[in-house]
Amino acid sequence: MSEPTPVTILTGFLGAGKTTLLNRILRAPHELRIGVMVNDFGSVNIDARLVAAVRGDQIDLTNGCVCCSMRGNLVQSTLAMLDRPSPPEYLIVEASGISDPVGVAAAFRTSALRERTRLDGVIALVDAENCRNPRLDEQLVEDQVRSADLVILNKIDLVPEETQAELREWIRTLAPAARIVPAVQADVPLSVLLGVERAGPLEDMNHQGHGHPLLGSWTYCTDRPLAYRKVRDALADLPPSIFRAKGILAAADAPNLQFAVQMVGRRVAIDVLGPWGEEPRRTELVFIGEPDALYVDGLVRRFDACATDAIPLTPRERMHRLIGDRLPPRVKNA
Repeated sequence: MSEPTPVTILTGFLGAGKTTLLNRILRAPHELRIGVMVNDFGSVNIDARLVAAVRGDQIDLTNGCVCCSMRGNLVQSTLAMLDRPSPPEYLIVEASGISDPVGVAAAFRTSALRERTRLDGVIALVDAENCRNPRLDEQLVEDQVRSADLVILNKIDLVPEETQAELREWIRTLAPAARIVPAVQADVPLSVLLGVERAGPLEDMNHQGHGHPLLGSWTYCTDRPLAYRKVRDALADLPPSIFRAKGILAAADAPNLQFAVQMVGRRVAIDVLGPWGEEPRRTELVFIGEPDALYVDGLVRRFDACATDAIPLTPRERMHRLIGDRLPPRVKNA
């Protein structure tokens, strides 16, 4: 089976900057086929130079991306997108500015979609200038923030630093585990939004990036096998100033299998990619966050502590090893 298509749900109240962010994503040189599903693609105002064709409720772009208007059932609209001759490699679903993203996320847990998609994260845009406006639906705005793995605090140039600090505390109260990314005009690197390394201007601490005033990245590498559960727990316990981590894991629990690691905000996913084959078994994890959070010695100690020479197997796991190197049930269901 092919790998599940990663899905990002984009939410935020009316005027928070979702359309601006979508336009940035569609114009960026990410070299990916991205599918964007919106309630009305006419509101996205796509640059005419990017438009290759308009077909009913979808716009094909010259860079391989497609923007579709959602009609009726979200599950059926998603399946239609995935069944295209050239299906998207990444899917973004814009939740209506007056909708609760929890219901949107539930669609991707249905039997029709859970094998074909993977929820990468929920991103909420917050208008720093107007989010506490009493004329807004305060409960809905709070629900959107509570659902988020990443909160983009947008339009920070329009409020003083004291207000920004107050908004950060308000967001932390609603979503303690969410990562807060400050932004002006929804300008956030795609390496943070979608985990696309080649699209985001980041200053890598190993001098592999392009530079960004607010963000940095660092790569952890080791040839030692790591314990699956310890890695999962270490990722879940990263400080809020680290926004995203991704990479490849060589797990001691299943030494012949290669795992893909994704961490977005509070959401951690470790999925099987397949057998290693002839590739060297090596863990490589990339971390993106505020430069002060990427304290190299601290991250090295955290993940070196996941190394183990031998992990006791349960009787059921030993049976699985005898009949072939399959994924142990406790790893698959973790």
